[in-house]
Amino acid sequence: MKKGLIQVVNLPKIGKGRKPEALELTEKGIVEAESLGFKFQPAGRKGGLLHKFMTDLVRKEIQRHGCKVESEYQLGNGQAIDLVVNDKVAIEIETGYSDIKNNIEKLAQSKFERTLIVCADYNLKNRIEKEIQKFDQRKRPIVIEINELATIDFWS
Repeated sequence: MKKGLIQVVNLPKIGKGRKPEALELTEKGIVEAESLGFKFQPAGRKGGLLHKFMTDLVRKEIQRHGCKVESEYQLGNGQAIDLVVNDKVAIEIETGYSDIKNNIEKLAQSKFERTLIVCADYNLKNRIEKEIQKFDQRKRPIVIEINELATIDFWS
């Protein structure tokens, strides 16, 4: 870490215990590793480690309820929704590093019966809820923190 090759990523805590952390290569770390012969695929629109962790956690929780979950549901024009449940519920995972307004618009304009934004923490949830106020009330997605996921029955 002293050389700036890796960074700590704080992951959301679900349930009891301490908040998990993971290590991720920085851009400088990727360049250094590639110079040593390691190959990396560009992340593209899929986000970083925190986004992947949250997406996997949400997908597993939904599948635990017996639902069908599709990842990276393509809308066209280079846009995709992170998760779609039973072809009815669209879910965007929000870590705070993407274009929140664009994600809200994408959900508001989608054809899905219900839309949901799952965010990393309380502060981000508040930020998203303020942005949502600018949209037609009938098209606003529901916003929850990831640690609230097990308490809702949004899938049936």
